[in-house]
This record gives sequence, structure tokens and C-alpha cells, in this order.
Amino acid sequence: WGCSPENVDTLVNTVFNEMKILQSEGPGQVNLQKAQETMIRDIESNVLKNSYWRAVLKNAYYYDERIYSADELKDLIKNIKLEDIHQAAKNYFDLENYLKVILMPEETGE
Repeated sequence: WGCSPENVDTLVNTVFNEMKILQSEGPGQVNLQKAQETMIRDIESNVLKNSYWRAVLKNAYYYDERIYSADELKDLIKNIKLEDIHQAAKNYFDLENYLKVILMPEETGE
């Protein structure tokens, strides 16, 4: 995400607070539904682009994975449950060991 340098700490703290909420409470139904709707819209628009299919084919070949149809992907997304996200946050968010990288604007010497 992008922000001005003076807002970095606020943004980082906001992200970590959200991660803590996902670990302790999980996501809300409204947030999950909005995320699912966004992902489904992305699929519907991406399947019309050659660059999407190039990436799908490359990844399928490289990782020896099957290629899912748009309908299969939409079904997978629709079947994500609140508890799935809650458990993933508990399993994968490590608030003690992480890498924080901040890209600062170049100083122009003016």
C-alpha cells in the first residue's frame, strides 16, 4: 500500500491491529462477503485478458497444477467460511517475526 512517509507508522499500526482482530475474532460476515464479491468480479474481468491466461498457463506448468475454470474458482471463493479465515490468521500471521520494508521517496537535494 502506498502512503506518505509521515503516515507509515499509522498505516503499519492499523494493519497490525487488523491482523490481531482476525486472529482473535476472525473476520465479520460483511467483510468476507465484500471480499468474495471483489474476487469474483476480478475473475470475471480477468478471464477476458490474455495476460491472465498466460499467467495461469505458466503457473500450471511451473507448479504442475491443474487449471481451474472461472466457475470452479468462483465456487471455491463462495465456499470460504468465516472460520477458514480465522484459522488461517491464527496459523499464518506471526506478529513477532516479520519483515517490514518502507520505500522512501528519493531525496532530490533541493
